[in-house]
Amino acid sequence: MLLEQRFISAISQALPRLVSALHSDLIRSHPRWGQAIPYRSGNFGEGDSLAYCVRPDIVISKSGPRIVELNFFPAGRGILLSSPAPETEDATEVFREWYRKVDREEILYAVGSNSIWLPEISYFCERLREERVEAVNIDQVKREGAVVDRMFQRCQLENPEPEVGEIFIKEGWLDSKAILALVHDPLMTETLEQLVGEEHLRSLREFIPITSLPSTEEVETIIESPADYIVKNSEVDTLSTFGSRGVRQAKHLSAEQIRKIFSGELSGVDVGNGFRKEFGRYPVAQRFEPSEDLRPFLSELHPCDLSRFGLTQGTPPDTHLHGRVSFFALWTRGDEEALIPPLGAVVLRGNPIVHGAGDCQSFTFALPQ
Repeated sequence: MLLEQRFISAISQALPRLVSALHSDLIRSHPRWGQAIPYRSGNFGEGDSLAYCVRPDIVISKSGPRIVELNFFPAGRGILLSSPAPETEDATEVFREWYRKVDREEILYAVGSNSIWLPEISYFCERLREERVEAVNIDQVKREGAVVDRMFQRCQLENPEPEVGEIFIKEGWLDSKAILALVHDPLMTETLEQLVGEEHLRSLREFIPITSLPSTEEVETIIESPADYIVKNSEVDTLSTFGSRGVRQAKHLSAEQIRKIFSGELSGVDVGNGFRKEFGRYPVAQRFEPSEDLRPFLSELHPCDLSRFGLTQGTPPDTHLHGRVSFFALWTRGDEEALIPPLGAVVLRGNPIVHGAGDCQSFTFALPQ
């Protein structure tokens, strides 16, 4: 089995507590983390949100499952429910239960005009069969009382201030990868134990690869062993660009580039074919834990029907299949544990930096109950 119940249970309890902790003045006013986490950027309102949908992206490494990213406005719900897996209807019911907990008369599951995901969220709402939940382009509606389940960044909007009511996951700063570095800061242990709880902090530190805003000494360690690290942008979206725009294995950077990236002298690097990786003001370094070969798990997987969304399955190589697995964690304000639909997603790719790309394949798998 790809994921064990112990892992899923630990994360379902730790994530709501982590998000609650991030609203604390102990972190927001901290001289380091109050700056590295971009609290003043990309927000759609103040305070904590009415509801959260989070997708941890997980690599199955030789050490076990490792959460390499947390996505706070994740695509993929419709793709998940396109699976022929027997757990699909049970997963749909968990999403219904989450929306019922929100307890609002009208909920808009929304993308922006500059988005390819309207067919996917429309299919999700079709499968949901919940009259209160409607898939929309938020730029084309004005409903002041409606609650919005956000599946957009600001750069995807024609109107950066939608004329609607409350927005799910209004804290744009939650998408910052600096949060992963905060979890591992030894100087924040006492504060995080107070806010998150000792057991839940242990779980987060066990399952998130060591991530940091590296000191000068740590930068030299990265230069000595570049194959062991990934450099990541920790900024969020702006009116003109997506968030977290740069992810690069350190082994593909020179020693001079690494030093300049972490000293703030180099904002990004050209990577060929007209592409550029931007690293921003607070880049983080994460221990690289490559995926195990997931070919032995192929019999447990069900292919997603990407043709419904105008997408096609890639053709990864027959050799080592790198994978990134995920599931959805759903909770509402004040909950101490997330609901977890019993169906997870898998992206398989030949490239060790696994994410949704033209050469990847998308599957689902059953989560342990």
